[in-house]
Amino acid sequence: MPCSRPGHVRALALAAVILAVAAFVVAGCGGDDSETTAASIEGVGLNTCDPVEYGGEGEPQGLIISDLPMRGDSAERSQQQVDAIRLVLEQYGWKAGPTTVGFQACDDSIASTGSGTRRRAAPRARVRG
Repeated sequence: MPCSRPGHVRALALAAVILAVAAFVVAGCGGDDSETTAASIEGVGLNTCDPVEYGGEGEPQGLIISDLPMRGDSAERSQQQVDAIRLVLEQYGWKAGPTTVGFQACDDSIASTGSGTRRRAAPRARVRG
């Protein structure tokens, strides 16, 4: 179902921010430049995850991970959520509060069907200390 109303797009962006903040909290992680680069922080070591991105100054201290079905019926909606997360990170200088954060998008879909696997990212989360 495409989003054509500005309020609907705002709600989607807000939901993406909430997901990003939740991922940041679950992970235990406590620049104006819109160009992102590969980050030096270690990401999730799965072949279904993109490289870690970072567009802020210095090095990222935390990591936000999205785990969405990027194929099948949910692909367009999932890509919009990933784009919204990147947009918010760019708007806030790649920071969550005072902490600089990188971003890694993972594909939670099954190759043969495009459906999500319903796996949980939390067991893969680590506290950096």
